[in-house]
Amino acid sequence: MSEVKRYRFISSNGYAAIPVVDSVKAERFVEEQEFDRVTAERDAALGREAALNLQISNQAETIKQLSGRYGPIAEALQQRLTVADERVDMLGKEVERLSRVKLSLKDLAESRADNCSVYREHLNEALTMAKKVRDASPGMQRKCLSDLIVYLSQNSGAALNPVDGGGDDA
Repeated sequence: MSEVKRYRFISSNGYAAIPVVDSVKAERFVEEQEFDRVTAERDAALGREAALNLQISNQAETIKQLSGRYGPIAEALQQRLTVADERVDMLGKEVERLSRVKLSLKDLAESRADNCSVYREHLNEALTMAKKVRDASPGMQRKCLSDLIVYLSQNSGAALNPVDGGGDDA
C-alpha cells in the first residue's frame, strides 16, 4: 500500500496553491474529508472481515468436533446403506427370476387347460352314451353298451395322451 502524504493548501488571492507534481510520479490528490471517509470504510470492512474469519474458524472447529463424535455413526450408517443396496439388487434379480417362472407356469397351465377341455369333451360324450345305455330298452342296451365300449377304446388313448406335447414328460 502506498504511503499517504498530507499536503495543506494555502490560498492566496482566492486561488488554491497546488504543489508541484513530479511528472514521473503520477500522484493523486483527494480532499482530507474524502480520505478520512475512505479510511473509515476500509477499517470497518477489515473489522467485518476479521469477525467473519473468527466465525469461520469457530464453525470449522465445531465441524471438526462433530465429525469426530458422529464419524463412527456415519460410517455404520454407510455400511447399512451398502448392505441395503446389495439386498435391493438381490431382490431385483429374484423378482426377474420369479417373473420367468410365472410365465413358464402360465404356459404350462394353458397347455393343461387345453388337455382338460379335451378330457371334458370325451367324458361328456361317454356320459351321454352311458345315459343311452341306462335309458334304453333291454334289447337296445346291448347295442348302446357295445357303442360305448367302442367309443371308450378308440378315445381313451387320445384322452390320456398329451395334446401337442403339453402334458407330462415322463
